[in-house]
Amino acid sequence: MIPPFFVEGLNLSVVMPAVSPCPATPCLRHESRVVCDQARIVPYSETEAKGMRMEPISPQEFTPCEFTTEWRGAFENAEVNALHAECFEHRLLADDWWSQVNRFSLGWVCSRHLGRLVGFVNIAWNGGVHAFVLDTMVSSAFQRQGIAKALIGEVVDRAKDTACEWLHVDFDPHLRQFYFDACGFRPTDAGLIALK
Repeated sequence: MIPPFFVEGLNLSVVMPAVSPCPATPCLRHESRVVCDQARIVPYSETEAKGMRMEPISPQEFTPCEFTTEWRGAFENAEVNALHAECFEHRLLADDWWSQVNRFSLGWVCSRHLGRLVGFVNIAWNGGVHAFVLDTMVSSAFQRQGIAKALIGEVVDRAKDTACEWLHVDFDPHLRQFYFDACGFRPTDAGLIALK
């Protein structure tokens, strides 16, 4: 028998372990969320917990889920470098992303499709109350499917759990509607000096 899935609120995120994106026997772990439509939602009893519980329709009908989104998820430098080169249209670099994000970031979010990295965002911070969205990326084959919005949503949720009071983002003009309308950022005055 497959154990029940657990869902926070009414989103259809299934909590899965990070070691395998879609194992046949999920367990509780907040760090990973998997979108899955082969389940029905049933309320918890008030004595169990707040929220909802999602159970498979039947064990025979269960198939592994395709997408995972993970806060501070494991990744290889090569896969982030490849995604960055694709999304920002530059030559492939050999940057050490793992060291950079572990040293300077509040966190990062990885989105995977069948184990392949298809989305990534980095959240730098000043060690205090300001966090900064950097390098929001979704592979072109997976754009316009809500992945970037899910990445930013995870960032907002996780930043709220810290001492951060402000989440900043800057972006190219064509992304204005995405960040303001889809993600809930608001316009503010800011300044920039090009150093090189």
